[in-house]
Amino acid sequence: MSHIPICLPLHYNVSFVLSVLKRPFYFCTRIKVTEMKKEINPETTTRAYAYKMWMQAPMPMVTFFKTVDVTKLVKTSKKKGLKLNMLMCWCIGKAASGIKEFYILPVGDRLVQYDNGAVGMYSGIFNNPFLIWGKIKKRFFRKYLTISFQFHHTQMDGAHAAKFLSRLQEIIEFIR
Repeated sequence: MSHIPICLPLHYNVSFVLSVLKRPFYFCTRIKVTEMKKEINPETTTRAYAYKMWMQAPMPMVTFFKTVDVTKLVKTSKKKGLKLNMLMCWCIGKAASGIKEFYILPVGDRLVQYDNGAVGMYSGIFNNPFLIWGKIKKRFFRKYLTISFQFHHTQMDGAHAAKFLSRLQEIIEFIR
């Protein structure tokens, strides 16, 4: 069994986040799952070049920021009586599940593939992809949320991250 934090605030440690939730940051809770994983040869993946370039880099993490329109998500939350944080975490998982790079994670000096994805997998150091967000801002009749998405360059490139963030916005728009 492993613990998987799905989304964590950048400046909180896991035990603190689990014990005290401070606004305006939100997190998705840690869950226990049986994770099927296997070590893979980086040379047999599309990440072979990135593995060589970034695996031993002193700072291989990349951060993207995106402001997302969450108007529909807020309305759905109120209409159905569901927690906004829970809906946001579901949208994140749905967006990540369609991108194969989320299933591969650098662990130590190895590349590991997970059957159920590796979103937010804690592997000893923060080389995992994770998101943070603050409070919702209102502009005119819309509601926006700025998201910070950080990932290890061995795992994915900017195009994959941009695809994920774009897909996240699409999922939020079409949630019912």
